[in-house]
Amino acid sequence: APAPAPAPAAGGIPGDTDRSGEGTTGFAATLSGDKRPGEATAAALNGADVPIGDTSSDHRRPDEATAAAEAGIDPHSHHQPSGESAVTRPSSSHPSPAHAPSAHAAPADAPGPKPHPAGAQFVTVEDSMGIVHASRGRVAPLSPDMRSEVAIVTGLARTVFGPGDTVPWEAFAADYDLIRDRIERVVPGFEDYNARARVPGGFALPHAPRDARVFPTATGKANFTVNPVTSPEAGPGRLLLQTLRSHDQFNTTIYGLNDRYRGIHDGRRVVLVNPEDARELGLVDGAYCDLVSEWSDGDRRATHFKIVHYPTARGCAAAYYPETNILVPLDSVAEISNTPTSKSIVIRFEPDSAPAAT
Repeated sequence: APAPAPAPAAGGIPGDTDRSGEGTTGFAATLSGDKRPGEATAAALNGADVPIGDTSSDHRRPDEATAAAEAGIDPHSHHQPSGESAVTRPSSSHPSPAHAPSAHAAPADAPGPKPHPAGAQFVTVEDSMGIVHASRGRVAPLSPDMRSEVAIVTGLARTVFGPGDTVPWEAFAADYDLIRDRIERVVPGFEDYNARARVPGGFALPHAPRDARVFPTATGKANFTVNPVTSPEAGPGRLLLQTLRSHDQFNTTIYGLNDRYRGIHDGRRVVLVNPEDARELGLVDGAYCDLVSEWSDGDRRATHFKIVHYPTARGCAAAYYPETNILVPLDSVAEISNTPTSKSIVIRFEPDSAPAAT
């Protein structure tokens, strides 16, 4: 268990020092143009936007729906439009050669109308109801040099496995139908995949309990399990961090910097902290800090996060991913499922180490 943290200094946190040159601790100072301490809390609780960066410039629009419509995005859809610059962004849990200390973000062109023998390219997606349907882009690529995610992945595969590999990687990139043909061969429920994917509305995947009240279990019935309720202990001076998505986000694809769910506007490097926890830890609303996760193999740091007092559960904090993926230890996984423990990361708060210019 981590050692108890010393009592926080007034207006800051343990170890905070005057770094601003203006007689104010670097941690407790707010940037010019940001809301004063307390205003962010009131704004969030009243459903108003909490500005995170410079809101005076006109490159950010307050209405996400308007901005989405102008970009050719359905504001009620999470689908990526064609040509909208997606970033395939490795997280800390993604495997990399020899755990390389750095990784490259690859700008990817979303699947859109590109010439190939079967006509315009499209991908398929499965929604939360188990319906598989086609997804086509509408926006022109930002550059003729942009490649689709499929082209990037198949190109990497060819490079890794070499010219002698018999998998037709180049053909897959040229005609997505060929990929669906392979899926049809091995995944139950995808028979006649290409034809059914072209039917408006798509098709439903088989679901034995729903379709025939058949349960593929040893007893032939639905099985329920009982598990003990456990709760990680964060320890004194620490909080339990969960990572989450904003409204303008689908997985790691970020469409905008606004979160209408939580009243956050024009920024993502925020950490939501219960006001009572913040008071006890000396975390000033609107100030900036570093988030440091603690694990058996050492600490991990995410710099320059703005503190927003928010009615999260006591003892807990929340921040967006992938910005906080770096805090998730590779070896910290759930039992049996082996999924990363992204909803229960023990963190402490330290003074902001980012340059003042950021």
